[in-house]
Amino acid sequence: PINSIIGFSGIMLQGMSGPINDKQKEHLGRVFNSGKHLMDLISDVIDISKIEGDRIDVYPQMFAIHELASEIKENFSKRAEHKKLQLEFDVAGDVYMFTDRKRMQQVISNLVSNAIKYTEHGFVRVSVREYYGMVEVLVEDSGIGITEDNMLNLFNAFERLDTHLKIREGGTGLGLYLTDKLLSEVLHGEIEVESEPGKGSAFRVRVAQDLRKENEM
Repeated sequence: PINSIIGFSGIMLQGMSGPINDKQKEHLGRVFNSGKHLMDLISDVIDISKIEGDRIDVYPQMFAIHELASEIKENFSKRAEHKKLQLEFDVAGDVYMFTDRKRMQQVISNLVSNAIKYTEHGFVRVSVREYYGMVEVLVEDSGIGITEDNMLNLFNAFERLDTHLKIREGGTGLGLYLTDKLLSEVLHGEIEVESEPGKGSAFRVRVAQDLRKENEM
């Protein structure tokens, strides 16, 4: 059903079903974007269920991390531009990984999405480098930061930061929970957080560069 909503609203937005006026285009755009958002939420819930049921499939492949980072930057550039944020990526061009590309993309995308969500002005910066047989991804922002109370429940399911942005930005509180699960149970990775209220946050992820070596241990 969601695929039909996304597909047919997309067709209408492109004018393939006939001309539409500006107001109709605006409304269809909201349907289309809401459909894609709902698809992402459904996918998150399914992934969590698979991980917790030990039934998630892993499809490792070789890829250049800078190509993945370029895709992620393109996906979030409009959101950052809309909020007048600087979205910066500093990625080494010669870093390759042999891991599940889709899951790696989910992890970085969740962190970038949260950084944009909780940053009202300034920047979101992503840097990637090799780190002793691992790949380190650092996502920094100049956002509202995380209080000590919120930090305690940061990676719990359905937990959302208790801030003035809670209602406006929306969300389900599954993003960081899923990120932590993917890192610990799929990608052989870990995550650390540093934050100060009012001064931004830094999420540091370290992921096994080659799953083949991890599986041999």
